[in-house]
Amino acid sequence: MRWFPLMFLLLITLFLAGVGPAGAAVMVPLRPVLENRGITISWDGEAATGYCCGRLLRVVPGRDTAEMGGNEVLLDVPAVMLGGMTFVPDTLLAGFLDSPPPVVGFHAFTRVRIGEQLWLVGMLGESLEAEPEDFRIPSDLVPEEPDTIIPEAPGPARIWVLPGTGEDMVLEGLVSLMGAELSSGALGFTLAPGASGILRDALTQKLDSVTLPLERRIGSCLVNFNPGGGDYNNMLNAVQAAAYLNGITVQPGQVFSYNQTVGPRTAERGFVIGYAISGDRHVPARGGGVCRTSTVLYGAVLNAGLPVIERHAHTRPVGYVPMGRDATVSYGTADLKFRNDLPRPVRIKAGGTVRQLQVTLWELWG
Repeated sequence: MRWFPLMFLLLITLFLAGVGPAGAAVMVPLRPVLENRGITISWDGEAATGYCCGRLLRVVPGRDTAEMGGNEVLLDVPAVMLGGMTFVPDTLLAGFLDSPPPVVGFHAFTRVRIGEQLWLVGMLGESLEAEPEDFRIPSDLVPEEPDTIIPEAPGPARIWVLPGTGEDMVLEGLVSLMGAELSSGALGFTLAPGASGILRDALTQKLDSVTLPLERRIGSCLVNFNPGGGDYNNMLNAVQAAAYLNGITVQPGQVFSYNQTVGPRTAERGFVIGYAISGDRHVPARGGGVCRTSTVLYGAVLNAGLPVIERHAHTRPVGYVPMGRDATVSYGTADLKFRNDLPRPVRIKAGGTVRQLQVTLWELWG
């Protein structure tokens, strides 16, 4: 019964060939699987190598071939390095060991939905004496019609077996790979922050399925500044204001207020004395410079096509954006407001330095 887990997995692979992504392959971690057979794996800076049954196996991540017993063998999909660990198609190890390798029990597969993409992710179990009833494969392997417009991206390897819950770098690497495949599409989608934690929890709890949240960039604005002279403190305030904006989520139908989000421009909130425009003069003001951040946010809102509810121009032109693209604010009097008229939440990503500010608006999916 020691060979049952991988044999069962190979049957699932054959089944997926008919209903899942074309060319599906089961990717397994090379070192843990072979070490379970007492085979030592070494790394020479380019390749992972192991010796068994009178043959040397040499695998270079990124290549679609491997060296086995002095011969070159073609892999179903290229080997991949995730978090410092080499992953290979399970068929390579079956050929190397002349039998299905005794992979420890796959206690569960979690069906991971990312838009219209479907991945199956499992964990190596702790016991070599796993019984058939210990294995759960989702019965519905064909994704339902999701509420998304994301096309399915190509990718032959959508079935992954991870070494265990303690390999956080490996899981992060898999999520990065998922995100890279998703971002290769033309619609601007990417995995939302926190996707790694959501997947980790799903695998730890052995959930049947999980949907990873997506986000799509809908508008962005980047402005360069010259923080010379008295502008330096103003840019410090602008960066501080951006920190208050960063990560804010605006729900569907909600009206966003810049002043309410950034709050009073006080020393306790991290603002210093800068200058503000009053009529045709510059006057000292704590928090002077926060208008630069509101201006960059205004540009992102315009680019996103969201309705602006309130906006005020400076009393004189500013040099960092064209006329009509600025947005002055003053706590308690002049505000910048916009409404999220989309059916999904919008997240604000804001930040920068004393030389550059950027605000990007993301529509959240999933």
